[in-house]
Amino acid sequence: MKAATVTGETVPSLIDEFPILCVAAARAEGVTTIRGAEELRVKESDRIKVMATELRKMGVRIEEYHDGLSIEGAGALKGAEVEKSRRPQDSHVHGRGRADG
Repeated sequence: MKAATVTGETVPSLIDEFPILCVAAARAEGVTTIRGAEELRVKESDRIKVMATELRKMGVRIEEYHDGLSIEGAGALKGAEVEKSRRPQDSHVHGRGRADG
């Protein structure tokens, strides 16, 4: 699987697929860049931050931007424990192991 560039025109159709896109990018060959996705910061949770934080725990190199991120494909992911949200208002979202609502 090869890395890709995802831009603002494509992002609205990938809102629900964003988490699995990030995981696939972490396994892809090369650097996947997603830009124009600032709306993902104001959903039920900040999906950009959640995916960057949790994938970093698995050894993935990620550069986070205000409107997206770049993910360097690493091949194998290392096992990690994901963190539950500490904010009561997020307990229904990230605290259940979900990055979306």
